[in-house]
Amino acid sequence: MSESLLVPYQVLQGNDWSVDAVLYSLYSKSIIRTPLTEIAQINLNRMHTKDIDSSQQYCYIELSSISAETGFIDKPQYLLGEFIPTRGKLLAKKGDILLSTARPERGLIAIVPRELDNCIVSNAFLVLTPKDISSELLWLVLRSEKVIGELKLMASGTTIPTLKISKLREYGLPFKWNYEWDEKAQKLYIDLEKAYLGKSSLPEIVDKVFTCELLESEEKKVEPSDFFLVPYEQLSSDRMDVNYYYQGLFQPTFLWRVPFVPLENLINPISPIGEPKTKFLQVRVQDLEEEEVYINIERVKRQTNEPKTVTSNFIPLCTGHLLLGRISLSGIKKCALVPLELEGAIAATNILVFSIVDGLIPEYVAYYFKSKWAEMQYKMLGLPTITITSSDIKSVKIPLPTLEEQQSIVQKIQQELEEHDFRRLAEEMFQFQKEIFTRS
Repeated sequence: MSESLLVPYQVLQGNDWSVDAVLYSLYSKSIIRTPLTEIAQINLNRMHTKDIDSSQQYCYIELSSISAETGFIDKPQYLLGEFIPTRGKLLAKKGDILLSTARPERGLIAIVPRELDNCIVSNAFLVLTPKDISSELLWLVLRSEKVIGELKLMASGTTIPTLKISKLREYGLPFKWNYEWDEKAQKLYIDLEKAYLGKSSLPEIVDKVFTCELLESEEKKVEPSDFFLVPYEQLSSDRMDVNYYYQGLFQPTFLWRVPFVPLENLINPISPIGEPKTKFLQVRVQDLEEEEVYINIERVKRQTNEPKTVTSNFIPLCTGHLLLGRISLSGIKKCALVPLELEGAIAATNILVFSIVDGLIPEYVAYYFKSKWAEMQYKMLGLPTITITSSDIKSVKIPLPTLEEQQSIVQKIQQELEEHDFRRLAEEMFQFQKEIFTRS
């Protein structure tokens, strides 16, 4: 948009001359629209105070109950009637859509699932009951960037911009409904729901796959309640921290069906080299994520803003290098591999960099470092604020199956990740929304 905009006089016929209102009036007439009230009923069924039993438990939905990121109700509250807030005035049934009228730009829009049927809802929501259109398709349209942007323009008020019901009754959604989209929307919503509700973290998936594929048995030890005794002969002259002995004495014993060997001869630390002054993209500890096995290049570019000028020794990165933070507070699970796109970037000075020998698949090692077994060994290295050395990391033991088994484990982890990949499905949702508006 240019710095100035000419607006036809007819657009200024309304009572609201705010910039947002004028922009909405200008753009709302430029495309085909379907009136919201034509495909959904604005449901104002109320729960009167006199009808609430103070001793009965109710499901209550407020703004914080809905995830702005996913559009699912993930934090419903279960309250006795006497504790229902005074703003809890509306009733919603399964299949209804809750649309936040306060700060609509946050996109707090969700479908009421079957298990929350007849819930009490804050009056900061509008309850929409779909007519012929499916709840899932209407939810997808309402959750689109296009519609949320328009709802933001329609809101009024400076402290808390709020949508008025009268304006929503006049609002037309920027698409022409096609019933053929319902089936695709329902399938996509089911996939999104499964991915969200059944979502496991990457470390949890790694633990599950390694347990199924390589672990023979696990023997747990009874942990002490208040204190424990360490025989004098087991004390080390250079280790007097409690955590070292606690982890060593009471961590479970694991039996693997493959050799369990130190990384001593399997990874090689990369030393800094000297180079003339030049500019590089720099990978920082903050770029190493527990939930990712490869460094996200977009995050590096975004946080770095521009390449760094380097005048001291540094480590040039190559595809497949394994990176970990030098400070043990970072944790061993915050490790990552260098993708092809970051070939030639540099590592910050507080990062350890390793190359991996041919007998190991880099992804296999990176995934193992996110497991509970690597974490247990890492905790024995010392206190949370000490500096970790390359020798410390090389002392960590790893189960060593054949290359074929390593590849199989990597593939199974990646398959599990794809099944629970909410971000991939969110991208699919975005493309479907784009199709809806393009074909309307």
